[in-house]
Order: sequence, then C-alpha cells, then structure tokens
Amino acid sequence: MFRRLLPAAIAVSSLLVVAVGGSFASAQTYNQSNTVISAQDISDAVTLDPGVAYEFSSVAADLQMYSTLVHFPPGNLNHVSPSLATRWTDSHQGQDWVFYLRKGVKFSNGDPVTAQDVVYSLQRVVNIPNDPASWLITQTGITPQNFAKSIQAAGTYEVKMTLPQQFAPGAWLAILANTVAGVVDAKVVKQHVVNGDWGSHWLYNHSAGSGPYVLQNWTPSQQMAFTANPDYNLGPKPQVKRLVWQMEADTTARLDMLLRGDADLAIGLTSQQIKSLQGNKNVKILRAPEIAEVYLGMGVKQVPALGNPLVREAVKYAIDYRSIIKNLLQGNGIELQGIIPKGIFGYVDKLPYNYNLQKAKQLMARAGYAKGFSATMLVPNSTFDGGVSGPELGLAVAGDLARIGIKISVRQLQSSELYSEYRAHKAQFILAEWSLDYPDPQDFAAPFADYTQKSLIWRLQDNNVQLAKLVEKSATMDDTPQRQALYNQINADLITGPFAVLFQPDQVIAYSTKLHNLTYDSANNIPWVRVVKH
Repeated sequence: MFRRLLPAAIAVSSLLVVAVGGSFASAQTYNQSNTVISAQDISDAVTLDPGVAYEFSSVAADLQMYSTLVHFPPGNLNHVSPSLATRWTDSHQGQDWVFYLRKGVKFSNGDPVTAQDVVYSLQRVVNIPNDPASWLITQTGITPQNFAKSIQAAGTYEVKMTLPQQFAPGAWLAILANTVAGVVDAKVVKQHVVNGDWGSHWLYNHSAGSGPYVLQNWTPSQQMAFTANPDYNLGPKPQVKRLVWQMEADTTARLDMLLRGDADLAIGLTSQQIKSLQGNKNVKILRAPEIAEVYLGMGVKQVPALGNPLVREAVKYAIDYRSIIKNLLQGNGIELQGIIPKGIFGYVDKLPYNYNLQKAKQLMARAGYAKGFSATMLVPNSTFDGGVSGPELGLAVAGDLARIGIKISVRQLQSSELYSEYRAHKAQFILAEWSLDYPDPQDFAAPFADYTQKSLIWRLQDNNVQLAKLVEKSATMDDTPQRQALYNQINADLITGPFAVLFQPDQVIAYSTKLHNLTYDSANNIPWVRVVKH
C-alpha cells in the first residue's frame, strides 16, 4: 500500500499561503511553473528543530530554512566561506575566536539577526536534554555549566568564543557550518518555551530562521512544504517559490510520479530503476559521490556472541562486499572498510576484509560458536544511498551470515522507529548509514570510535577507552601527517570493532529536464536557492 500524490494540476493549484514559521503572511500564488515537487522518503524525520535535527530529511530541510555563521560553497568542501559572519579571527591554536556579523540580515518575520541570536542558538544545543546532535558542539568541551564563559555576545554584531580546550580550527569552523549551529530568532523561540524545553516542541514543526525558505507545513511521513523567504538577503533570492517534498515509500511509485510529470525529481530510486531511465529524453541523472558509509552495526552487549572480537571478525569475513556493490548497487558505490570515507582528510584506502568463508568459519569455531547463534537485524524500510533498499541489503547480508551459522531474523522498521531503538541500545544487528555532518575526519572518528560522545559506538555499547583517547587527541590537531597517523591507528584499532563498513555510496537523483542548476554535495544537499525551473 502507498499513498499517491494528487495529479500535479491539482496538487500545485493556485492558493494563498501563510507560513507557519513566524509572522510572514505574504500573499503568493503558487503554480507548476514556480513549484518543485520531489518524490522521496521523508519518514526518517524526527524533528525540524535545527539544534536537534539529526536525520537525513530533517537536516536537508533545515539547510533550506536556517543560516549559519559560515558555510561551504556548493561543490567546494575544502574551506568555509562567510555567511552570517563576514569575517572572523582566531588565536591560541584555535581556542579563542571572534566572529563579526553581517548587518542587515533578517529572519523570515523581519527581525534582525544579532549576536544574541547566535549565542542563544548555540546555548539551546548544549542544554536540550537527550539531543542527539549536541555532541557536535560539546565535543569541544562546551557544557551547560561553562557555556556563559565560552560563548558571549560582545555587542550587537560581534560574537566571542573561548573553547574550553584546544580544538582543530578547521574542524570548529566546519561544525559552525552545520545545521546544528543554525541561528534561530531568539525572540520568537523564547515566546514558545514550555516547561524549560528551549522552544524545541514548537520548533518541531515551525521555522524561525533566515534561510532562503520558510516551513509552510510538515505532516510527518506524508509531506514537507516550504515557501520562499521574501526577506532572504544572504544571496540571490530563490527562483523556485515553493518546494514540496512528497512522502512516497514505494520506489516504483516515485518513478511513476516522475515519468507522469507529477514530480519534478525522484530521490532514492533503486539502482535498477536508475538504469531503466538511460536514454529517456525527459529525465536527467545527477550522480555525485556521497561522503557517507553504509555499515552493519553489532550490539556487543545485546548478543553474548557479539561481545567476542573473534565473532565480530568472522562476520566481517563472511560478507561478500564486492557482490553487494556489483549486483545490488549496480556500481553506484565503492568499497570502503575504514570509518573515514574517501573525499576528506583521514581516508584510509586499506581493505583488510574480503569474502573468505573458510576463515570466517574458523574464527567462529575458535570463539566457541561453531554451531552459530540467532539474532535480529534492524533494517530501514527505505532505500540507502547507492540505490539498494534496506530490506534487500538486509536479506543479502543475512544470507551471507547464514553460511557461518548466524541465523538472522530481519526486522523492517520505518527509519524514525529504527533510530529510536538504536539510540536506546536495543540493536543486536543493525544496517544504517552515516553521512557527513561537517567535512572533517573528526565527524566520523568521534561517532564511530569515541563512546563518550554518546553516538554510534556508544549505541552499540562498546566503551573502548583507548579509542576514545585517540579520538580526543586527533581533535586538537590540524591536517598534518601526525593527524593522519592517528586516524590510521584508530582504523587499525577498530579492526575487530562493532562495525562492518559495507560500502561508500553515490547519491543518484533522477530529475526532469525542466530543472536547471541542480547540484548536490554532502554538506549542502541540494542548494535549492540556485535551482531554476522552466
């Protein structure tokens, strides 16, 4: 069963829109010529609060609605450029910073963006309870207790930051380009604080930013819609006046919508569907390397056998990585077994594991599990980047593991449910994807190797103190051979860790030839402000 979108002529008929994210209530007629409809899976979205959002769809939405002090220009992830801040200085090896804000920038309701808004936005992140994105800020040593000394407004348009500990300057700037540092209208958000929630309940489905778009509505697992922000002045105003992200779980329905003209683009098609579009004169294919990885996680305390490093190593030898890339992805990805993907500093090109059934069985026997064991694997019912569905990949991996006696029960979940169970330490095996937050190796080393950050390795309950210390040390360094040596060591120490990295995917998007200037990169997603439709 799936819910089809109404025909395009009905779905984008003229209407008067009032945005829910502030006082903006400008009359605007939307029609096919200035509206873009995307058929995709948005079921992973848990919240649209930029300080909390940590899922693919949520972050993609916040990239449209919020501005940050700095940003990465589309297609260039090497160095940040000015955004809300026109310039900045740093001293004491990246511990002391001053950011000078651009004057005249407005939120979508007309309020000016000031230093107080920047301070409040970051203060929210470190204070909201159980915030999965907060580690991006708190890994620098900033806490609720020392925040007032760490980040301050030094006037209307000047922000001073004193990090409690040394932290790589490039990494800190990259974090400040992430949506977790998206600046919210402090005055508006404070008006909606309930029971000390820092306005998070309200920002769940409202926007209060200065980005190129404003949230019009969000019906979870059905639709997100955005309208152009008339006060946006950090660059050219959006040409596309309305974005509609239509939830469609079924990839065949997504493809049908694109081919019928009911959608302008389809995200998350399977590799076979992408292949079927070759030669179609009305459709273009955008293929871009994704700085991400799809992996199999193992809960080391959920299943006694997985607490044994020999078993975890056996799992890694039992997987046929090349078959997955060739047959399931149709080549839309590359082999990767380290935790840092190709495309950023810290990448290691070694592939220590290959499909070796005999060795896997020997390791199982040495561990005392020659007859195997049973476990459950959580898989998302959506499609991974690269074009393979969660269930299809789950069955393939389960089939590989069955050959060494590991009997897997594949449990399909909506992404939001899957991540809720993952964060609650309930995963025995889990198939998941980790994508770039900010283009620095620390974005991968910290979640995969430092349990103190309460991210991926922590969810799998592998509290490796030595690894955490290596990650902490690497965070203080610039990109040097010494820093690379630390990431080499982290990868080496994770050789029997709780992750089997399966592949690094490509992002593949099918879209109508009516769309122009459509690009994608892992930091900016699709920069919709640049897209033109005609």
